[in-house]
Amino acid sequence: MTNQQDNQTANWMIMVYIAADDVLANFAVGSLKQLKRLASQNDNDNVVVAAQFDANGQLNIARLIFDGTGNKSESLQGNKVDEVAADINMATPFALTSFINWAYAQREAQHYCLFLWGHGPELLVDDYPVLASGQKVKKFLTPSELKSALKDTNLAKAGNKFDIVGIDACCMSLVELACELPDHADFLVASQEEVPDFSFPYDQLRIFGKNENSRESATVCKEIPKRYVAAYRDYIVTREERINSITLSGLSLKDIAAVVKPLDRLAAALMNSIHDENKRQAVIDARANSRGFVAGLYVDLYHFCWQLCCKLSSEDPSNGELLAACTEICDAIDSRDDDALVIANESADKNCHGLSIYFPYMTDAELAGMESSPPVRQKGLKDPLNSHGTNGLTNGKISVEEKSDIDIFSDDEMDVREKGGMDVLAKGGIDVPAKGGIDVLAKGGIDVLAKLRRQRIEETEQYYADLELSKKTRWAKFIRHGWSRWLAEEAASGAKPSPAVDMSGVLDQRYSAQQCAINLLSLCKELEKEKTSGYSHEWSSDQPPHRGAGHRQPSN
Repeated sequence: MTNQQDNQTANWMIMVYIAADDVLANFAVGSLKQLKRLASQNDNDNVVVAAQFDANGQLNIARLIFDGTGNKSESLQGNKVDEVAADINMATPFALTSFINWAYAQREAQHYCLFLWGHGPELLVDDYPVLASGQKVKKFLTPSELKSALKDTNLAKAGNKFDIVGIDACCMSLVELACELPDHADFLVASQEEVPDFSFPYDQLRIFGKNENSRESATVCKEIPKRYVAAYRDYIVTREERINSITLSGLSLKDIAAVVKPLDRLAAALMNSIHDENKRQAVIDARANSRGFVAGLYVDLYHFCWQLCCKLSSEDPSNGELLAACTEICDAIDSRDDDALVIANESADKNCHGLSIYFPYMTDAELAGMESSPPVRQKGLKDPLNSHGTNGLTNGKISVEEKSDIDIFSDDEMDVREKGGMDVLAKGGIDVPAKGGIDVLAKGGIDVLAKLRRQRIEETEQYYADLELSKKTRWAKFIRHGWSRWLAEEAASGAKPSPAVDMSGVLDQRYSAQQCAINLLSLCKELEKEKTSGYSHEWSSDQPPHRGAGHRQPSN
């Protein structure tokens, strides 16, 4: 291990934490080769890269350093300086903390950047091993676990922050994630949509290392989305390729409160409207018409608020709280002044505004898209950009040049089941767990897709109450007790004219009948507890301390 004090201070230390399944292993190698080129492009830029690569636990986990020295054309073998045991679960806070501590010890730097490379929106999700008891092991990082991992690092204990945390995984530009990071990072770079298997164009990020002033981090955060979109300009973006659009956002984390405060007021106003059928219909219609992600589990927050404003009459005084909160959220996301939250939003989709939130609702169009999923595509197509991704992969075979880099992770020949190329553009393809979105197992048909969607909802809501967003706003309460009730009422209303309508089936399509039942049971228990204690609950009574004294309180 290299000691910091024995080396020149770097301008940027870029840490890259890669958790790749079998399908993504070679794409990860492609990213490593790009990172090596990034560190080698200009020695004066003084960029050092520390990386950790896990190929799905099949081999020991390699740790590599790229600092622009040595033979720039040799195999990655020459950059491997350490390794950890293959059975380490990369999707644990301890494993991430350990890597950051190791990387931090390699070189002192003016700026620190962390890229998390893997699946999303269940961050770094891996295969789910089944124990002898039949229980599955959770192998993904929740947003609060990511916060815990960063908090325990030596970098944080020394009083330092990451300048940038970049998420090279699908659908991770989330309010939930942004709320966890302000104490440990200044900026977040992530996508609302799926991220192609070829990942970020690391070798084109020469913006790192150009300056040493305090404004460099913001400049880099703004520039990465531009370089990312430019790198994919010539790619084919179609439903068959499972990429709806190429989009990447840059967020200034210190300004996340600009959205969190009005979001709390919006959630409270929604709960106070729980008995209003007209508002229920307006909210459901607004959600149905909004830009969704991950089979409808997430929604573009700006687009939903804009749609809700369109559905509500400004002449109705009872809509005042909802309209005011929605307008404030839209203004915060749309702002581009010095204190803007979204400082970069590169997307060809005008309905992607840079920030998503958990708000499960599958539309008829999304269901039709799942039902008409294309069959498993032909394997072995070559990356058309050649310098971006897995060079030398044709017809599922590995070139001599590529094999030398695969071999650095094992003394034996690695069983490379390359499903790469453009046929798995969405980081995982359609016959394996995708790098983003629903784990799409096409061979199982729509029933498997629906089951996986319900599983994703169950997993999300198990940890959702522990998030900073849930502590600072009433959004989690709205989803559990307000949204669940409204969707149940909608399903019941649709079943009344025809007894043949399957109410649970309607709920499963829109949300999850099982989760809805769990949420409404928790509401019943809460109401029973309040009745027993003689306490009458009002949504305006448990307000977080951040609410301004002059703000009019919502009434029941």
